[in-house]
Amino acid sequence: MQIVIRIEDPKPVYEQIVFQIEQGVRAGQLEAGTRLPSIRQLAQDLDLNQNTVAKAYGILETHGIVKTLGRRGTVISKDSGGRIKQKAQQAAHEKLSEVVNSLQASGLSAGDITRAFRAALKTN
Repeated sequence: MQIVIRIEDPKPVYEQIVFQIEQGVRAGQLEAGTRLPSIRQLAQDLDLNQNTVAKAYGILETHGIVKTLGRRGTVISKDSGGRIKQKAQQAAHEKLSEVVNSLQASGLSAGDITRAFRAALKTN
């Protein structure tokens, strides 16, 4: 898997790295146990500061997507796919809660919202 940094992307570079590694896990390109390049190597390959790559790896480790094994490097964690799915479900819950609160504030009932949600699911 190749990581590509887009300078014109409004996302910070470290977030682009995190997103692309998570995408690689979702797509099955990065399976549990797969070794990632060292911080130094990835920074050199992408012409970035090592601190930027270290920040991305730190976020991935905090989220349980990767595991740092000291001198043996950084690898994709066993349950990385499940953790990414859980993170997506939590984000969906938060977004839907905001939408539901807004719709209720505009006077729609739970039934109205449910029907609208079901109709939206059918169109996608």
